[in-house]
Amino acid sequence: MNLLKNNKKGAMFGLDARIALAIFGALSVISGAALYSAIRNVNVVQSIADLNEISKAIEQYMLDTYSDLPINSLPVSVRSSELVNNVANYSRWKGPYLPYEQGTSAAEPHLLHNIHEQIQIDKGRDMPFDAVVADGAECIAGEPCYYWIGTKNTEYSLCLDIDSYVDGIQDGENGNIRILPRAGNATCKIYFKGPLLLSQP
Repeated sequence: MNLLKNNKKGAMFGLDARIALAIFGALSVISGAALYSAIRNVNVVQSIADLNEISKAIEQYMLDTYSDLPINSLPVSVRSSELVNNVANYSRWKGPYLPYEQGTSAAEPHLLHNIHEQIQIDKGRDMPFDAVVADGAECIAGEPCYYWIGTKNTEYSLCLDIDSYVDGIQDGENGNIRILPRAGNATCKIYFKGPLLLSQP
């Protein structure tokens, strides 16, 4: 009789353990998904905050130096490194304006970023996306010319989330966020519309 009771208890314990394991397994999947979603939300908010801070840094640089960021060798590119180092040796420079490290490439000055790998700043007209990243976006007389803050290797789905958050819609060609998908759509380049240049063409 006791043996029968013990067997029933053992069977119940085994069943209880399996139910508990199933519940814990389900919770771990939910927790993992929730954690991933939370990390993504943090990256979206952090990215937008950083892009806004870079835009403000450009504005402060212009206010302090009475000048635009110096032009790089490319017609649509400017030296973002001037926001952290006074290479141009302006007497009114009051930086560093950003807490980033400067990249090592002299041909393409950029700033290092923990989420997007690199930040590069271009200038161009407010045109449909394809033109913003081409030579055709070069500033011309009669059209406002803006700074465009660009990332390098941003996870593609993060680009879409940032676009939705900022512009309220996923439209990579228009709005304050423009998206340039890279090969295979695994990563992309974001362009964030910054302030107007001081010196308009």
